[in-house]
Amino acid sequence: MNNKGWGLKEFIILLVALAFCLVVVVYLCNKLKKIDEKNKFKNISTEFVGNKDINLKTYIDIEDKMVEASKKYKVDENTDIVIIKLSGMIEYGYINIIRDPKTNKECSGYVIYDNSKKNYKAYLSCAGSYQTSDYNAQFE
Repeated sequence: MNNKGWGLKEFIILLVALAFCLVVVVYLCNKLKKIDEKNKFKNISTEFVGNKDINLKTYIDIEDKMVEASKKYKVDENTDIVIIKLSGMIEYGYINIIRDPKTNKECSGYVIYDNSKKNYKAYLSCAGSYQTSDYNAQFE
């Protein structure tokens, strides 16, 4: 036999090494894609209210966090309430105090649960910077 070539043992080691490299590359690509999606609209999606340039994506992300916290709150507290106040979710530790990204002032808000549609809608008010359309201060 000629022992100057590759054997089955070396071939399997090579395949395992290539498979490992492929797994690492796929993992890193997925992680990079998630980071890219988070930052995609960070500086692009803006709206003008008065003379202030507002990053809407940040406020929409905050509203999404409020909805997730209210879902956990509703399940854990086993409650049938329809309006879940932000202050209550903060008090029970489901979400941290929300501060306006522009002014660093504390924001207020609430989430309304529509029982017929099984749908949650967050309403956020950051004084002078952002307010969800149809926001009603009576529900705070």
